[in-house]
Amino acid sequence: MKRLLIISLAISTVGLGLFLAFRSDDLPQNTSKNSADLKTTQSQKTNEQPVGGTTELVIGNADAAITIVEYGDYKCPKCNDFHQKAGKDIRREWVDTGKAKIIYRPYPLFGEDSGLALYASFCAAEQGKFAAYHDKMFAYMWGNYFSKGDLDATTAKLFTPEKLGELAHGAGLSGTEFTTCAGGQSHADAYNTAVDKAAGDEVQGTPTLIIGGQKIIGSQPYNIYKALLQIQ
Repeated sequence: MKRLLIISLAISTVGLGLFLAFRSDDLPQNTSKNSADLKTTQSQKTNEQPVGGTTELVIGNADAAITIVEYGDYKCPKCNDFHQKAGKDIRREWVDTGKAKIIYRPYPLFGEDSGLALYASFCAAEQGKFAAYHDKMFAYMWGNYFSKGDLDATTAKLFTPEKLGELAHGAGLSGTEFTTCAGGQSHADAYNTAVDKAAGDEVQGTPTLIIGGQKIIGSQPYNIYKALLQIQ
């Protein structure tokens, strides 16, 4: 296994203890198990499509040769910074061209409503519109809060069921179907499975990207991600 490349500049948040403290009885529960080994991203190939019985949140061609695993939270300031900067370059040069896919995994650190919004990602994927929902969520947070330096948004309860329904509708989803799904438990197993993988991958904060078994923590310049993608 390759030696891990851990880049710790500008880590956006704190570790797993705070992550677990933000669990809610109203959301699918995490039962994370510790693991000493980092799972190598290259072994995490998936042919699952983001429709119906979704088990992974995939952006791009599920058969793409390169897998990028991203742990994030829509209310995370540094996740938003990454999405607006290096993330757009990665999407344009690697994902949109079919060279790589992103497997997005929820890591809810910023309140109960973060968990609800992340869980609802699977409802968007059920309609084949996870990428649109994902982008809408980050655009909302960036345009209304983080681009203006408003970090109070991280502690405010922003993602009510009504707001999520509004954002989902703006992303082209069926509102009634989405709202019913987001208020239920039909994707609890998939959500819990995705969250549980953070422990095995030794994730401590967001955003964390894993490329070829190597971790990049925080919002970093595009060239750092590009260097790893080029050797895959």
